[in-house]
Amino acid sequence: MRGCLVALSLAGCSFPTKPGPPFACVGDQPPSTAPSTIQISGKVSPAPMGNGLPGATVTVFFIGVAAPVQIFSRVTDSAGSFTGSTITGGAPHPAFIQSRLAPDYLDTFVYPALPLAGDTTVDVFQFTQTQIDDLVTAGFLPAMASGTALMFVSIVNCNDDPVAGATLTVKPSSPSSFQVTYVDARGQAPAPNLHVTDETGSAFVTGLSPGKVTLDATLGTTPFQEHTVTVTPGAMTMTEVSP
Repeated sequence: MRGCLVALSLAGCSFPTKPGPPFACVGDQPPSTAPSTIQISGKVSPAPMGNGLPGATVTVFFIGVAAPVQIFSRVTDSAGSFTGSTITGGAPHPAFIQSRLAPDYLDTFVYPALPLAGDTTVDVFQFTQTQIDDLVTAGFLPAMASGTALMFVSIVNCNDDPVAGATLTVKPSSPSSFQVTYVDARGQAPAPNLHVTDETGSAFVTGLSPGKVTLDATLGTTPFQEHTVTVTPGAMTMTEVSP
């Protein structure tokens, strides 16, 4: 993965376009209504970059109060693409997307930073266990205890562009010896010596206890939207933190 890891980013992929000044949306309330029907589409690719992966099973879930509710499931076509639509009831919904292409790849769970309030396009990246092991062996990521989970996080602005100089805040729901490792564009790999995001706006979080994790970010006085995801051992969780 060294040499092209910086190409891996969710920025600009998981949310409707919000053009304008980078932080013009700060202070705005998230949408409270949604079209009666929205479309969720995207592409599944091997990480960090490559042609689409056909035959992956992509399942979209709305996050309910008691448990996730499956909305639809599709198998990617020859280009790795998928699309589906769902009824919203006129309200935005927090959601996640699961992609599975076993046995060659780990499952990927993608969590948009904000509830879905319109048509959404999502890029999904599939990792292999060998890729993760190679990053650990090379010293780019710390060794991970058995049964712990990992996550890839992109910190983005109002236009879904990566944010440099930001600090990722991680609050696991149960104690864990997790570690944040920011991605270094110059070294083109995770860099344990970095303490804030660079122009990639991204970081790996390793050693997480399974379950709910709350994410936030700091960049001077700029506020970001806190949101919660669920991390799973033996899988890759991908998400964004947005103003």
